[in-house]
Amino acid sequence: LTHTLIHPQVNRAKAEHEQKDANVALHLVEKTKDGIVVDGIRLLATQAAITDEIIVFPSTVKKAGEKDDPYSLAFAIPNHTPGLKFFCRESFDYGKSRYDHPLASQFEEGDAIVSFENVFVPWERVFILENSDVCNRAFR
Repeated sequence: LTHTLIHPQVNRAKAEHEQKDANVALHLVEKTKDGIVVDGIRLLATQAAITDEIIVFPSTVKKAGEKDDPYSLAFAIPNHTPGLKFFCRESFDYGKSRYDHPLASQFEEGDAIVSFENVFVPWERVFILENSDVCNRAFR
């Protein structure tokens, strides 16, 4: 299992809906009778390339009421879900000695940026949807 915790850090002084391109952050696109469709970017999926599932934890959103609702969500889906992509970062170690870099030369977290391109999430996999109050209180 891997996870995402936060939206991309574009302009921290603004709420997600106030960003120049408010569609960068993961957000709700559509609700259907079978589930939801989401689109956007989330950070930081540790070991994403070798896991089977991803859980999107609720992010703390600014208190802007209904304008935050499209960004207020939590769910879990398989990593092979159509439209889901992982962009893994390179290792911090570039062939340096094990003596100088004992952990990075042998063990790498393998963090990734997660791209959701119109990804369908069935209702039974949705935990939070359009509730910024719950998202803001999730980690208290």
